[in-house]
Amino acid sequence: MVKEEKKEIKKKERKNIFQKLLEVRKSVPYIKKGSKSYQYTYTSESQILGAIRGKIDEEALWLDMNMVELYAVDISVYVPNEKKYIEVKGVRAKFEFTWTNCDNPEEIIVKYQILQDAGSDVKTIGGLETYANKYFLFKFFNIPNDDLDPDKFEKSIESSVPTKEWDNGYIRPEQMHELSKILSQIPVEEYKKLLATLKIKDFSKIPYDRYEKSVNYIEKQINKYIGDKEIEEKKL
Repeated sequence: MVKEEKKEIKKKERKNIFQKLLEVRKSVPYIKKGSKSYQYTYTSESQILGAIRGKIDEEALWLDMNMVELYAVDISVYVPNEKKYIEVKGVRAKFEFTWTNCDNPEEIIVKYQILQDAGSDVKTIGGLETYANKYFLFKFFNIPNDDLDPDKFEKSIESSVPTKEWDNGYIRPEQMHELSKILSQIPVEEYKKLLATLKIKDFSKIPYDRYEKSVNYIEKQINKYIGDKEIEEKKL
């Protein structure tokens, strides 16, 4: 009788996959950018893996990443020096991420991510894999990430205003850099439509206080474009 009661208690204490993933999320409230490239700072894949892998192992979770689609596309790339976009050949890849509860392999969560970049060689594919893995983990676990020290992170939320060094009223260079990555997913004609809709001549002219709303709108339009494109390609 006692043994049966102990088994019942153990069964109740076993976490499901969502509870385990929540524990991983709770273990990493913030990651500071720690790598530099030209004038930008960024977070490397090894930084986020180093921060969460121990907890993932502890919770007996397994993450599989697969490239399920890869094809050539024409994409637009922003050239900062010339302040314009040019159309280049590139690749688009669709990645599948599968979380599995090792204590109960029937419990899985599947997510997808689409990325694209200029170029089509092996290095580009490897770069896409690294970028996809890194940003999937960031977004999946909602991990804040910027240049500040961790102990300053809380204060930065309250003082999120334009700095004196950049007071021209438009979005900051680093915001334009991030926006360029998002816009690289669409061809030239599509970003021209976005410019017309937003009533601006250049994306760098987005007002600072409209940045978040503009990005949300742009991402929705891009996701719709990519979704419609996939439906068309499946019909062919």
